[in-house]
Amino acid sequence: MIETSELKRYITKYPESFGKGMSQLTLFLKMVTGIFRNQVLFIKGAKDNQVSIGKTKHRSRIVIKFDKKATGNRVVIGKNFNGNVNVLVKGKNSTLYVGDDAVIKKSKFSLLRDDTVFAVGDHVGIRAGANIKSYGQLVLGDDAMLSANILIQEYDGHPIFDHQGNEINNRNTGVFVGPHVWLCRDVKIIKGVTIGKGSIIGAFSTLTKSVPADAIAVGVPAKLVKEGGVYWSRNHSEKELSKAKAFFNGE
Repeated sequence: MIETSELKRYITKYPESFGKGMSQLTLFLKMVTGIFRNQVLFIKGAKDNQVSIGKTKHRSRIVIKFDKKATGNRVVIGKNFNGNVNVLVKGKNSTLYVGDDAVIKKSKFSLLRDDTVFAVGDHVGIRAGANIKSYGQLVLGDDAMLSANILIQEYDGHPIFDHQGNEINNRNTGVFVGPHVWLCRDVKIIKGVTIGKGSIIGAFSTLTKSVPADAIAVGVPAKLVKEGGVYWSRNHSEKELSKAKAFFNGE
């Protein structure tokens, strides 16, 4: 399992430890009061698991379903969540962490094995249609931006054997998306990939190999077209430009 010190390279405010989740009564009251605020919160199977959810924005929708055999898992969603996300948790002792000020639109997160860590940093934006499946280790760094219809799957799904019966594909090797990375629409990422901070993956690309920081990769499979020396901003505002330059300069 990934160490907290390693996670902090991607998510500055990732907690050193987690407290107890909300009580069943608190979660129930949060679900009921959400109705009057035009918000939807539905949680199934939380009895043997922990859930903590901060203040959410108007019209947000969070659905969390724990498999009937799921125990000892933890879902933590920070303050000012804005959007619509469906979360499925299977297995035992896994953690889904979503930082503050996340904007996630009509997406699905799945934690499908024991001891999985799926961590999303602060100020991460995800457009509609993302389908992100974690079987071990999956990290989206602070201020990452994922456009529509992103698919991330850090597991082959089925074992592959050679003629002698030896398994030839590794099961869990993780996916690590650095801070302030931009995944353009319809990007697909498979296991074992690390994307350095500030990089851009072009639309409709399939990423099978790691990409260094401040680079651009495009294609199927994706190849580097610019290595280092570039940065991007969400818009031309002084705030966003300053933030982009700060990530580029490693501040």
